[in-house]
Amino acid sequence: MGASVVLLGFTSLQLTDAAWSSSDTTDGATVRTGHLRISGDGQATLNVSGLTRENMEPGAQAQIPLTVVNDSTVPVTFRLTGVAPLAGTTPPVLNLRVARVSEASDCPATTQPGTPGRQLFSGEITSASTSGKTLAVGETDVLCLTTTAGAMTPNLSGKYEFTFKADQIKAGQP
Repeated sequence: MGASVVLLGFTSLQLTDAAWSSSDTTDGATVRTGHLRISGDGQATLNVSGLTRENMEPGAQAQIPLTVVNDSTVPVTFRLTGVAPLAGTTPPVLNLRVARVSEASDCPATTQPGTPGRQLFSGEITSASTSGKTLAVGETDVLCLTTTAGAMTPNLSGKYEFTFKADQIKAGQP
């Protein structure tokens, strides 16, 4: 039986300029905008390659913590909107579990994965999405991503792209 290889390492973060619009005249006011930083292992560039292991057999698991930080000056709502195979690649089928945990250490990448945290999604990776989570200025959220290998087809190799959406919260908007 051949080995299947999947590389998870791309992400797409879609930021809106604003989910609203309005205008007002002010004298020298500061205009602030939202920014959301998503990182794995404390890195500015998201690397989710830890979601796979070499020669994963059906039922094998891998997991990593994913830290989301609102390091802007306005509240931001974010969510995972989807995961898709990168164009031109055919990665093996994986199941994905996304859960919210209190801190990165609650989602150990080096030990046997489990089912920590409050589950937000569980199913085939290409069906993945979560509801929105609002982060106040300076607030951090930690997601625990766990993959489980499904039936493997020999010699598949590919990458998945994770897409997140973030919206600024207008002052006074819940």
